[in-house]
Amino acid sequence: MVKKSKLENNYEKRDELKIMILKLLKINENNRSFSLFEIDSDEDLQKQIFELENFCEKYFAVKSWAHFRNKENGRLNNRSYLTFIRNIFNFCNIEYYNKQTSMLINNNVVYYVKYTIL
Repeated sequence: MVKKSKLENNYEKRDELKIMILKLLKINENNRSFSLFEIDSDEDLQKQIFELENFCEKYFAVKSWAHFRNKENGRLNNRSYLTFIRNIFNFCNIEYYNKQTSMLINNNVVYYVKYTIL
């Protein structure tokens, strides 16, 4: 009997993961973007994103994902959520582009990266 990979056994969970991450980032038909500025200032959202780690580890072979390699090697940083999001996007075939933009806050220019889902 041929042994199946985690992905082959749990392929339908991939769509479930895609729905979960897009819902957390509030991506829908009317809103196709999110910014690092928003996530940086929302610790609850960061926590919810990291809660998807258990789901990913349970259903998929994640050893090749940069986020999990960094975690294993103790190299997580304050924006590790971004690596994790991008790993999920790549795994779920979610196409996106990013663009650096700016805004004025209290007469100071703040630069941040905005991600748009195609």
